[in-house]
Amino acid sequence: TRREGIALLNEAVRHYRRCLQVDVDHPDARHNLETIRLWTKQMREIWAQRDRERRREELNLIEYLVMLWDEQREIRQMTKSLGEELASPQQRRAATLLQQRQALLLEEIDPLREKLLAELQQSSGASPNGSSAPPADPEIERALTEMVESCRAALSRAAGDLATRDFAMARQ
Repeated sequence: TRREGIALLNEAVRHYRRCLQVDVDHPDARHNLETIRLWTKQMREIWAQRDRERRREELNLIEYLVMLWDEQREIRQMTKSLGEELASPQQRRAATLLQQRQALLLEEIDPLREKLLAELQQSSGASPNGSSAPPADPEIERALTEMVESCRAALSRAAGDLATRDFAMARQ
C-alpha cells in the first residue's frame, strides 16, 4: 500500500512539474508540490516509527540487543571513516545523517529497559496462567537500570559529538 501510494504521488509530482514547465509561476502547482513533499516526509516518519515499534515487539530480548549492538557498531564504523575525510559538504551531510541515526538509537533505550525488566519479571517466576509474579530482585533491577542509564548517557554524548563534528569522541 505504501509503495502504491508513493507511486501515485510521484505521478502527481511529474504532472505538476510538467505544468510548471508550461507556466513557471503556476501557484497551484507550486503549492501542491510543496504539500506533497511535506506530506510524504511526514508519512515516511510515521511509517518508520511504526516499523521500529513493530520490530521492537517482534524481537525477543537477545535479538533486540543484537540489533542495537549492530546498529551502534555500524554508526561507529561510519563515524571513524568520516573522521578520516576532509571537511566537506558531503561529510557534514553524512555526519547529520549519522547524528539522526544515533538519535533514533537513543530512542530505543526506554523500550530496551522495558524489555529487560519484563524478562527479569518473567525469569523471577511469573506463572504461565497470568497470575502476578513476585517482584524481581531489587538489586538486579537497580543494576539493570544503571546499565541502561549508562547506555543512554553514552548514546546521548555520541549524538552530541556528532553534532559538533567531534568524530574521535563520537566513536568512544
